[in-house]
Amino acid sequence: MAKQAKKTSKKTAAVLGPALLEGLPEPQAVTVAAAHCRVSAMNRRHIDAAGESFASLVESVRAAGVTQPIQVRPLTGEPDVLEVVTGSRRLAACLACGRTELPAIRYDGLTDEGAAMLMAIENLDREDLSPLEEGATVAALLEGARGDAAAVAASIGRPVKWVRGMARLPKLTEGWQAVMELEPDERSGSLADVTSGHLMVVAKYPPETQDAILERVGRHYSLGSLDRFQRNIQAEHEQLLTALPWEIDDAELEPAAGACSTCTKRSSAQGLLFHDEAVAGETDAKDRCLDRACLERKRLAWIRRRFTELAAKPANAGLILVADHHLSDDDRAPYEEIGPVHLHYRVSNVKKSQPGAVPALAVNGPKMGKTRWVLPDGRGGGSSRPKGPDGKAAPLPLKERRAKLQKRRDVLFVKKVQVAVVAKPAPESVDLVVAAAAAFGTVGKEPGARGWKAFKELRTTPSNAKAVLWEATARVLAQGIEYYPGMAPRVDEAKQICDLAGIDAKALQAECRLEITEPKSWRNLKADGTPASGRRRSKSTAKTASGRGKSTASGRGKSE
Repeated sequence: MAKQAKKTSKKTAAVLGPALLEGLPEPQAVTVAAAHCRVSAMNRRHIDAAGESFASLVESVRAAGVTQPIQVRPLTGEPDVLEVVTGSRRLAACLACGRTELPAIRYDGLTDEGAAMLMAIENLDREDLSPLEEGATVAALLEGARGDAAAVAASIGRPVKWVRGMARLPKLTEGWQAVMELEPDERSGSLADVTSGHLMVVAKYPPETQDAILERVGRHYSLGSLDRFQRNIQAEHEQLLTALPWEIDDAELEPAAGACSTCTKRSSAQGLLFHDEAVAGETDAKDRCLDRACLERKRLAWIRRRFTELAAKPANAGLILVADHHLSDDDRAPYEEIGPVHLHYRVSNVKKSQPGAVPALAVNGPKMGKTRWVLPDGRGGGSSRPKGPDGKAAPLPLKERRAKLQKRRDVLFVKKVQVAVVAKPAPESVDLVVAAAAAFGTVGKEPGARGWKAFKELRTTPSNAKAVLWEATARVLAQGIEYYPGMAPRVDEAKQICDLAGIDAKALQAECRLEITEPKSWRNLKADGTPASGRRRSKSTAKTASGRGKSTASGRGKSE
């Protein structure tokens, strides 16, 4: 037992190094009663008592006992109880096979930090670590090393960048952690293919960005290779600081956020996660903003400041805003509080001398913040409809109102079909599923060990293979009818998907009509969108008038 304690102590020293062993007490080799041991609350590892691995361990312990001691410490407040820091499976195997005692390495006065370090060391020898468990292990080692990533990297034979990346996994949002605790086949969309490499990419970003990535990947977003995934995320959620139109030292633009140059949510502030070389407090040509939400707030504040400065000059009378890139209705609303917003394809670039030309300030795109002269063609902006005699925008004709209402219903219908087809079980016909996969393709999956393992399992279970093939094809079908503002909803294609998958399209459309109803006020509108002449009488008023008319006629008849 003493030799085993010495061996364990040497293993600990080899991983941590002398500087990190200062807080660990001297270990003692002891034999403990299994009934007096309690698994540490810090140990979140789940033991699959019905699994083959645990059954094999039980048989081994029954035959030869526990050969590797568990590590324990006295439980605070209960001196007769020992808290199992490492070795919970060995303890469970002892209890399962009826053994009452097992060898242990006891640490008196071991702190929670020290216990976490011992758990981390033990986990390094496990082959079945999940990405979250591995991240927690590395994070514990890094904390014990007082943030010295180089020391940890040297101890476990990994690059410093990998150590820093894995140590951030415990900072993933609750949504990501809940998803990664599921088995791969229980996750939706492409989440089944997420690896620790993908998680390290996600963990670099603020919580809001992490949740946005989770929502997209969870629907029908194809991950592709790790490099492709990282490029896509960078394109959507990062912005080069050198490309910003405002001064990155400007702390007054968004006082709550401060200056971009000192923000902690820029890439150079993340150590070696984004750059091979990083200097604290300095920015460089590669430095990028990682907080898209904050960036959009600053962009809006800067456009407001710029618009105010330009509008104050008499030469810029009638200044409008132009969106050179698409703006959704939600994104457009804050800009409309600044001034009239026109989409770029609804204005014509002209010379200043052109009659009707007005100055325009670009709110996005490569020319954001720059001005030019344009001629609105009457289709853009909130007030671009023909004006009535009173100078106000003319009412929208009833036909156009109903067309817009129907488009909203169509968009909702398409979204419902996307959800329904992904959730729909595979059709009975194998030929139909194979034909659909051959025609539309499937969400790409990389080979690798997991892929070949799945292939071997599916070869022997054709029904499962059909379900997996349909799931991948259904995601492609759903992605193919994705609605983007400015385009016509793919209603006909959505109906064809319903026919293919056995979904009741008419029932979904009926739901859309119930959820998006026609305003009652439209009942009293003429075709041109103006109110009908005279007030519509309510039924009670009409009945009263009708009764009054009958009584009057009756009275006249009697008097005559």
